[in-house]
Amino acid sequence: SYDKIPQEPLGLIVLKLDGTSFEIEVERTGTVGDIKRAVESTFSYLPEKGIGRVSWDHVWSQFCLCYDGQKLLHNSDCMYTFGIRDGDQLNFIRYASN
Repeated sequence: SYDKIPQEPLGLIVLKLDGTSFEIEVERTGTVGDIKRAVESTFSYLPEKGIGRVSWDHVWSQFCLCYDGQKLLHNSDCMYTFGIRDGDQLNFIRYASN
């Protein structure tokens, strides 16, 4: 049936704080956690230790992704609840918890 046909992933653009951007792909039924993993995998070429290493725990504790003014904070939230669609742009912003 139609619902068993694999769907193409969403292509999203992520805008970094320095004004540059990169593209990621996430399953249409993905979550905020899936988006974060896609972001992390984009930088998998960086060393795991030493100079140039990225501490993703530190990144996600200081910054979050934002879509249309909505902070994407909870890994289990589904993308569709935010209205995220193919070709949309997400922004990194400084995260300040209450």
